[in-house]
Amino acid sequence: MTKKHYIAIARRFAQLRKEAQEIQSDERFINGVLTGLNSAIMELAEALQIENPAFSRDKFIEACGVSV
Repeated sequence: MTKKHYIAIARRFAQLRKEAQEIQSDERFINGVLTGLNSAIMELAEALQIENPAFSRDKFIEACGVSV
């Protein structure tokens, strides 16, 4: 994978998080969705860092919209 791929993935995760926060629904549901997205982001970041030692895990996580 290239930096371009990492950026595209991070942008999509950030968009999904934004969409989840905008849903007019039960707060517990929204928190559950965000927790699931955050877990997926963290797991993917770990896998990408293993695949590419130059990969910036924290930068990716922040680009996905999650505070590090």
